[in-house]
Amino acid sequence: MGVSADVPTIHGDVTMKIPAGTQDGTRMRLKGKGTADLHGGRDGDQIVTVRVTVEKSLSRKERELYEQLQELQNTSKGETAWDKFKKKFM
Repeated sequence: MGVSADVPTIHGDVTMKIPAGTQDGTRMRLKGKGTADLHGGRDGDQIVTVRVTVEKSLSRKERELYEQLQELQNTSKGETAWDKFKKKFM
């Protein structure tokens, strides 16, 4: 699915595309959106750290959808992304 997020830079807000499957803590570069190099005058890159959060309270519909996802993933072989996610909270 992925998502677009507005990221503040010294040049103003920039819309950044975050690809599906991006993990918490992933560092991404906004080329030419950082401060200028003191020696060359060119704009540097801005490094953005992605922070993924999970809602603490889910609506009934959201909970049902997560449970459906879990059922679908349980039918596949091996440890699923859902299993790995759950282990972090156990």
